[in-house]
Amino acid sequence: MLKKTLIAQNRIVTNAAPMATWFAYCAASNPSRLVKYRAAAKPFILPSSTFPDLASTPHFDLPALIKDPFVSSLWLEALRLGTISAAARVVTRETVLDGYLLQKGSLVLMPVQLMHFGAEFLPDAKTFQPERWLNADEERLKRQRMVMRPFGGGTSLCSGRFVAELEIIGVVSVLLEMLDVKFEKGHLENQWEFNPRSIGVMAPKKDVMAWVRSREKTQT
Repeated sequence: MLKKTLIAQNRIVTNAAPMATWFAYCAASNPSRLVKYRAAAKPFILPSSTFPDLASTPHFDLPALIKDPFVSSLWLEALRLGTISAAARVVTRETVLDGYLLQKGSLVLMPVQLMHFGAEFLPDAKTFQPERWLNADEERLKRQRMVMRPFGGGTSLCSGRFVAELEIIGVVSVLLEMLDVKFEKGHLENQWEFNPRSIGVMAPKKDVMAWVRSREKTQT
């Protein structure tokens, strides 16, 4: 039977936990999207003989799974909406930028979320639309990626970004393969509220209630 559980607000200083929660929500809050995600992930499940001592838990070929177009599009859109930070730079010489004078020694902040919400390259930017990464032509895809900065950039580019992608997609794929998840009314797609006071990956503003149960082994 379904068991009621709480997806609580993150109270640990880390990005992996809230990102895994948010990514799982992105995949599971829409029934048809959940079906597509499971179908996309299924071909990458490794034979149980690969880890005989852990045969009851599915394991995935993660390097291959993260390259799947649907999984990749879901990941990029989750990163785009779920991250908030600001890159800080010190002006090394007096510069005029778009008519503004930046004096040497000044501190310049670049809000990442504003880039991720840029309507010029990302129409209807506040809406979760993984299709924008699937259906874009090469030029539009290049422009969309150009404004993405979930892991920072330059000398501050997160060195653990590839590990984080493997870790989070791996954890969520295992959970969705093993469990049925149903969100309570009020926590369905597009009703998630982010806590704007988060740093890095945003935690939910309010506790999110969901029902979970083990999936039948005969299910595909």
